[in-house]
Amino acid sequence: MDDLVSVIIATYNRPKLLRRALRSVEKQTYNNLEVIIIDDCSKFSPEYIISEFKSLNIRYFRNKTNSKVAYSTNKGVKLSKGKYIALLGDDDEWTSKSKIENQLSCIKNSKKSNIGAVFTGFRYIDDFTKKEIENIYPSIEGNLLKKILVKNGILASTTVLMPSSVWQSIGGYNENITRGIDSDLFRRLLIANY
Repeated sequence: MDDLVSVIIATYNRPKLLRRALRSVEKQTYNNLEVIIIDDCSKFSPEYIISEFKSLNIRYFRNKTNSKVAYSTNKGVKLSKGKYIALLGDDDEWTSKSKIENQLSCIKNSKKSNIGAVFTGFRYIDDFTKKEIENIYPSIEGNLLKKILVKNGILASTTVLMPSSVWQSIGGYNENITRGIDSDLFRRLLIANY
C-alpha cells in the first residue's frame, strides 16, 4: 500500500478560500491522503465547507482560543497519522494535480538518505484580477544554508512535503515567534544537515 500523506491546513475565518484549497487536494493524483484541518477559533465555522468534500478523508479540529498558525499547524501534525506531511495554507491552492505524487517520487528515488523536504516553485496571483503578481521558481544550487540565512522568500511552506519524522526531529514550528516561522523552520532543517 502507498504511504499515507497527511495534508495539514490551519484555517481562520476564510471558509471560501478553504474551499479552493480543498479542491486542489481533491484533484491530486495521489490518493492515500488524510486532510487535517485545524480551525483557529474562527467566527465563521468552516464545517459547512468541509461537508462538501465527501471524497476526502478529512479530520476536523477546532481550537478553543485563537492560538495562531504555528500552534495550529503543530497541533495538526501531532494529530496526523501520515508518514509524510504536506502543508497547505487555507488561502493557497496546489495547481499541479501530481504535486504530491511527484514529490514522493523525488524523495523515494533519491540516492541521498538525508532529504529533509521537497519544495516546489510558487506563484502569487491577485484574487480579484486573477493576474500573476510574481512567480518564484528556485534554481538555487550550492550552499543553500548560507543563502537562506541571508535571504527570506526562497521557499514557501505551502509547497513543502517532508517526512513526519523530520518534522518531529527539528521540533516543528517555533510557537514563540510570530513572524518568519517558515524561514525559521527551514533554517533549522538545514542546520540539522538535511
